[in-house]
Amino acid sequence: MAIPQRTESAWKAPGESPRFGWDWSKVLATGDTISTATNTPSGGVTVTGETKTATVNVFRVAGGTHGTPASVVTTILTAAGDTFVAQWDLTISAT
Repeated sequence: MAIPQRTESAWKAPGESPRFGWDWSKVLATGDTISTATNTPSGGVTVTGETKTATVNVFRVAGGTHGTPASVVTTILTAAGDTFVAQWDLTISAT
């Protein structure tokens, strides 16, 4: 897997399914768009409700176990053939 060019951190409760995502408009070349967006979860979380526009991808993250680190790595491929990678690092907490 490629090294993420962007990383963000967030807290999430096991019973919540918040939205996460990325606005790629600042890194895309003029006129370039997202062809595919793949969101790969780890650490016991699942990804649902994936949507994308020409420059943004959004998804919900569900599950996880208190105290267990989790993450979602997003890989996009653009119409021009560029690949970008980003990662959400999640701290799962019941409080």
